[in-house]
Amino acid sequence: MGDLPISWFDEQALIATIAQVADSEREAQLRRARQMQDPDPVTEAYSRFSRTMAIALHGPDDRTIEQYADEVAQWHSQWTERAPEHWMSAYAAASHGMCSLSLTNLTDHNFTSVEVCLEIPGAWVITDLDEIETDLPKMPRPFGQGRGLAGITVPDYLSMSHLAMSPLGLAGLDYVPTVWVDNNDDGAFVTWEAGDVRPEQQLRTDPLYVLISEAPSTRQLSVRWKATSTSVSGVTRGAMELPLSDGPVPLDSVEHDLGLS
Repeated sequence: MGDLPISWFDEQALIATIAQVADSEREAQLRRARQMQDPDPVTEAYSRFSRTMAIALHGPDDRTIEQYADEVAQWHSQWTERAPEHWMSAYAAASHGMCSLSLTNLTDHNFTSVEVCLEIPGAWVITDLDEIETDLPKMPRPFGQGRGLAGITVPDYLSMSHLAMSPLGLAGLDYVPTVWVDNNDDGAFVTWEAGDVRPEQQLRTDPLYVLISEAPSTRQLSVRWKATSTSVSGVTRGAMELPLSDGPVPLDSVEHDLGLS
């Protein structure tokens, strides 16, 4: 129950777009630095004014343009590495790929210590958005701008948008949030310790976030599961096919802050 058909995104397109944004910002910063150091006749007056204002407000810059270029290169490497996970955090926060596991006892028997295991190939499952929350590195201070007055810092004021999440209609159900996830190259392996289940009782986990970065050609997610209980012998096994959306979620359809000036 949740995001059906399950959303997915194109990881290669995401990485390519992020690299393009980072490259463009790197070149823009270095171009401004070169203009500050060696202004052309058209922009010389403006560049001289910019340098004068920067020194007046922040003090002189003790870096060479080569040192500044090294700082920008370090930012570029770190930002490019962290930005995909930062976007995926916003993707999951917008409820893409969100679902939950449901278990119903349709018999007249009591089952004790029920454990349900699922194998989800080609997916990465998280139980807490904090697991993938990633801060992006800040761009180095502009070339020509000093460090400012010693001992005085200016806080950054960040505006946060709150995404409304509609309830899943779980009234009257018992929550059993004991879920463990093992993500590896083959996919996600989910273990749910559901506990004791009475006749006709229905249990559901807290939301899980299924991240799929490449959809199979069938547009179906094949999930294998098995269930055991300490009150009965044997293993119950099964499989289910979950539909995936026809196309990937576009990068800019998710509210994010990857756009740079």
